[in-house]
Amino acid sequence: MIAACLLGKINRSKELDVTLEIDQDSNLTSTLDIEDAKNVVSILGNLIDNALEAVREHKGHVLVSFTDVGNDLIFEVEDDGQGISKEVENMIFMDGYTTKKGENHGIGLTIVKRSVELLKGELYISKSMLQGARFTLVIPKLLNNEKEESI
Repeated sequence: MIAACLLGKINRSKELDVTLEIDQDSNLTSTLDIEDAKNVVSILGNLIDNALEAVREHKGHVLVSFTDVGNDLIFEVEDDGQGISKEVENMIFMDGYTTKKGENHGIGLTIVKRSVELLKGELYISKSMLQGARFTLVIPKLLNNEKEESI
């Protein structure tokens, strides 16, 4: 599911004339149950879409990386856009908040926030090495084991 999401976003980046790069050192060997995988795809899809839109005007660069070394699954989505100011950082997860023009905006990061909570994960925002925004998603691997024990 994650691979299919990434392939779809690569195709979308080509339509927007934006570079979407998957870090070649990225690797996942852990498996997720179907519901957790759906939540991860929802998070990644929204974060990548936002990054693509952030760099669209200057035909910029988005980098996605992921690993499951250690006790967590870690995904990073970063771009060379304008970044996110500290003032806006607290507002972007509010339902309806958007910096985009037009309709049907302002729900993606609300969905991300809810999905992160369902996964018992954490989401960090920082400055990207590309000088734009970096979103780092950390999901504990123990999530699947905890579900099996609670059943």
